[in-house]
Amino acid sequence: MALVIIFMQWCMEKFGLRPHNSYEPCHFDYKIELKKWSKLIIVFSLIALIPFNCNAIYFIAPPLIVTFAEFANAKSPLRKCPIRIFWILVLASASGTILREVLNMYLHLPLALCAAIACMILFATFERAHTLFPPAGAILLIPMILRLEDLRYFPFEVAVGAAILIPAAMLLFREKKITL
Repeated sequence: MALVIIFMQWCMEKFGLRPHNSYEPCHFDYKIELKKWSKLIIVFSLIALIPFNCNAIYFIAPPLIVTFAEFANAKSPLRKCPIRIFWILVLASASGTILREVLNMYLHLPLALCAAIACMILFATFERAHTLFPPAGAILLIPMILRLEDLRYFPFEVAVGAAILIPAAMLLFREKKITL
């Protein structure tokens, strides 16, 4: 898949359909990155103890871990709209769950149709909110693979997890101000 993407990008650049993508090396300080990611793992591990002890693992569903890492980046543009991201995640989990229950469990329609309709709702939400957040797509599709007994708690657990992880990341990983 990666080779197909690289080849298509090369073709688009060659035929002038896309501007040439030039390589610009970035500054990468191993000490700073090691410190940042160590802190991220430690903080997340401490927060994750609560859901594991309560046996409520969807509080820390993998897309919420990605959300936590994104909000831990002090330069992330998403830090300007945490409430919008929270509601997008909640809507994604609720719509995925409701569509799975109604269309698949009650109307016996295929999961692929449920997922397609759920994706349309999410893309319309992205358009309306002027915000694209891929982890919401993953949250949306998780209900399609959950056991039925886990389904009804999933939106609640995602909402609580996002309500804890987003502010925690924003508070604990602020940009350091340089004092003279």
